[in-house]
Parts: sequence; C-alpha cells; structure tokens
Amino acid sequence: MGSIITFYSYKGGVGRTMALANIGAALSIWGKKTLLIDWDLEAPGLENYFKTLLPEFNTVLKKEGLIDILYKKTTDPSFSAKSIIWKNYLTQIKTENNSNLFLLTSGRKDENYVTKVQNLNFFDLYNKYEGGDFLEEIRSHWKKEFDIILIDSRTGLTDSSGVCSIHMPDVLMILFTATEQGLKGTLDVVSKSKQKHQELIYDRLKLKAFPIATRFDNSELKLTEEWLNKFAKELNDIYKDFINNYEEGNNEIMPLDILVKTKVPYISFYSYGEKLPLLEQGGSDPNSIGYVYETIAAIIANDFKNIEKLKDERDSYVKMGKGEEILDFQYYKKIIQQEKEEKRLLEESLRLENKKLEEKLLLINTNKANQIAKLKTILYWVIGSILFIIIIYFIVISRGSGETKVEATADSTSSVMDTAAMTTDMVDSMAKMAIDSSAGKMMVNDTAVNAIKK
Repeated sequence: MGSIITFYSYKGGVGRTMALANIGAALSIWGKKTLLIDWDLEAPGLENYFKTLLPEFNTVLKKEGLIDILYKKTTDPSFSAKSIIWKNYLTQIKTENNSNLFLLTSGRKDENYVTKVQNLNFFDLYNKYEGGDFLEEIRSHWKKEFDIILIDSRTGLTDSSGVCSIHMPDVLMILFTATEQGLKGTLDVVSKSKQKHQELIYDRLKLKAFPIATRFDNSELKLTEEWLNKFAKELNDIYKDFINNYEEGNNEIMPLDILVKTKVPYISFYSYGEKLPLLEQGGSDPNSIGYVYETIAAIIANDFKNIEKLKDERDSYVKMGKGEEILDFQYYKKIIQQEKEEKRLLEESLRLENKKLEEKLLLINTNKANQIAKLKTILYWVIGSILFIIIIYFIVISRGSGETKVEATADSTSSVMDTAAMTTDMVDSMAKMAIDSSAGKMMVNDTAVNAIKK
C-alpha cells in the first residue's frame, strides 16, 4: 500500500514545487513507483521541471488532467472513479533509463482551463456530487497502484488546499521560510489539518506533519542559527511524531538536528527557470541543494522511520532509502563502546589488585625487617652476656691462681676477646644473610607484581 504525501506551503515562493519535482525524481530512480500530482490548479506548471525529459512536451500540455476529472464529476453524475481510464491522464517520465515516474498534470491547457477552475466548487463537489466518496476511491486506487504519491498543493487557506492537506494525505510536508508569517501560518495549518483529519468519516491513521525550512542563506551564520533555534522550539511538538522515545527522554536526535539536516539552502542560480539539481549535480556535496533534496527523499523512502540516524549517519540513511545494503555502523559503534567500557573496568580491577599486592608486600617486608632487627638485638645481648660471664670467670680464676698465672690469664683474655670479635662478625654475617634473603624474596615479589600488571 502506497503513501500519499502532500507538499504544502502557507506562502508562495518557498520552492515547494521544485522540491517535490526533485524528490519525486530521486524516489523513482531508487525504484519507487512514484506519482506526481499537480493540484495547484490556480497556478499550475509542475510539468515544466521535466521539459527536457519529455520529448513530446506539447502533447503533455494537451492531455487531460486533474481539473478535467474533477469537473467531469460535477457535470456527469454517472462518472465514477472506476470509469477513469488512467492511461489517458498519466504521463510516464523516463529518468536515467528508469520508468517509475508518472505525472498527473493539473489539466489540459486550452481556452477552457481557466473556466473549469473558476467553476469548480469544492463545497458542491462534496455535498451535491458525493465528491468525498469519489476522491476516496481515487485515493485508494493511487495507494494501490503506486509506492509514493506526491501532491503539489495550492498555497494559503483555500478549499483546494484543504482537500490536499486534510482529505488526501497520510503525511503533510509543510515548507516555510524564516519569517514570522510563515512560521505562524505553518503552525496554524498543522493544527487545523490534524483536527479536521480526525473528524473525517473515512478510516485514517493519525496525520503527521513534517516541517521543512527553505531558502536559507548559509552565509548568514548568526541569523541562520537564531532562526533554526526558534524553529526548533516552536515546532517541537510537531517533530515528536518522528522521534523515538521522545516523551521518555531517550531520543537520540532532537528537532534542531532534523532542521539542520533538512533546511534547504538558497542558491540564486536555481531562482531562474525550472531545474532538477539533484539529477544534474547529484547529492554528494553537503552545501548543495541536491544534498538536502536527497536527504528528504531518503526520509520519505524510509517511511519516516529511524530518523535518528540522520544525526551521525546521514549517508548510511540515504543508502537505506536507496535500498542499498549497508552495515549498521551504530550497532558496531555500541559494541566498541561496550568493549571499551569492559576494558576500562578490567584495568581498574587490576589496578586495585596490584595496589593491594603492593601493600601486602610492603607490610611483609616491613615485618621481616623488624624481626631481623629484633633478632640481632637478642643475639648481641646473648653474646654480650656470655662474654661478660667468661670475663668474670677468668678474672676470678686469675685472682685465685696468683700472679704466676697473670700472663696466661692475659693470653686467655686476649683469646676470649678475639673469639668475641669473631662471634660479632658472625652475627653481622647472619643478619646480612637474613637481609639478603629478604631482599631476594622482595625481588621475586616485584617480579610477580610485574607479571600481574602485564
């Protein structure tokens, strides 16, 4: 089932028809069977954008179109939607060897065209000629036969524009410029269209409106920023329909992000004549008007879904609209972020474990040093006590043996002193060995810590 999208503007001169022509051409090239309808009956001319693609252009101007169908319904009660032979009204346009683009003009451009437009009364069409059911049947036929139907609506508040903005569309693409009148008119039309859309007797889903800011002079950076921020604030509620989880605050894109990606720049060259820059220059240059048209075409091709990808993955989003196979870069980005977070947590855990090990090794080494110091102190006390006892012993013996033994006693005393000196050296040696042993264990522990860190 196709989707009907009306391109509407409250004021004229916003580039509405040019945008529709370029976007429609892009969608057809991407494989979407697309129908363009010129519903601007008072100021028609959609066919002029395809003049170079229509070898028999004069024949197209002579072909009957929308006004002829509507007018015939008011003059012939037996005329029904089922009796319309659509091949007599539609013109097929070939773009890049592609035949998916079709055009329904406003009508035959002859001396009777203006009269038909002036005499067509939409109030009578609905109330006298069952025009509501008639248009509903036509609408169903279009949705069945085409993937995308783009309607170029009349500007302002007219019966004709009301049909285009309320009865016919599934989505209302509303274009406006950076003026208070344009912004307020846009808000008013969106509000009234949604309200009237809910009152239709025909089965409908909720009408969505997608705002598009146009004619932005990118050289005026300060003014551009001010107006975009103003638009983002005023149009916030309208953009909610397209942003996932907006109410919960989990949205990955904001209205300002969408405005920045879809604002149509003003380029004076395209103010002259009817051109198709998207077909002529492509959409690769971010500063070009074709780039923005391609972005909007992708939004339509993607059925206004996954619009959050526009923020950081615009090119991938366009490829999705074209039906090209792409990698989900956002998915892989999340996977990489998760891996980075896991690595960070692991490194933090290792750092804490290393710190604990270092503290334990320091405590062990401190305790061993204290134990060695205590051991040396005890050994010195023991050896000192032994030497003291030995000295006292020899003194007592020497006094009891008389003077004849004084020399022997001196020799013995000297021997004892030598022995004490040797003993002291042994204690120092033992203590040194203990310290060296402790240092060796510390080196082993340091090696273990380094291994853990690696």
